Amino acid sequence: MQTTPSIPFCCTLISILLLGVIFVKSGKVNSDIFGILAASTTLSIGFLAVTMAQPKNHHDHYSSISDSGSHLYLLQIQEVLKSNTFSDNYIASVIKIDHKRSSGKIFLSSKIDALGPKLKPDQHITYYGSYSATDNPLNPHQFSYKNYLNTLGIYDRMQLEPDRIEIKNKSLTTPYGWAFKIREYITEKLKKAQIGRKELSIIQTLLLGQRTDIS
Repeated sequence: MQTTPSIPFCCTLISILLLGVIFVKSGKVNSDIFGILAASTTLSIGFLAVTMAQPKNHHDHYSSISDSGSHLYLLQIQEVLKSNTFSDNYIASVIKIDHKRSSGKIFLSSKIDALGPKLKPDQHITYYGSYSATDNPLNPHQFSYKNYLNTLGIYDRMQLEPDRIEIKNKSLTTPYGWAFKIREYITEKLKKAQIGRKELSIIQTLLLGQRTDIS
């Protein structure tokens, strides 16, 4: 359920103001009223912090701007995930929806090699389509990838279709992009060292934190 950040913010502000008034008027910090208000202020601040930490509660989050129908999205690739048997997977930031500024992260997937070369961090793409909630695990007690994505502030997914996407040319500018570029450079050097494929995947995991090639 989406919570409006203004509610805990108002509660926190009112509690702080009342604390200030009581302290100025009476100068007593050991009264019951002061203690109750202090506890209420602490709880309000905690509630506010938790609420603001949820991307869905931000006024410009994509889910607040539009429904899950088809819209024109401007996305920036943030991370390249490990591909599975059927799809290439990415995490992207939502920049605009129908030319309106937006925010939030979303999980992207496309059929293997359907888009040609894999997308890279910092690349901008425009996509006309819709999003849907991430899938629940198919079996009881199975690891929930949906819950894991939720901890990262990712609640929805897009299945990219080649005929609805435009990949824009954009240089690497963010730390994610520079890190990816450096990691690719080191990987190419390691491949030229004629290291076995399995050994190379382990070295990449330990040295670069890149687990996409490990079995």
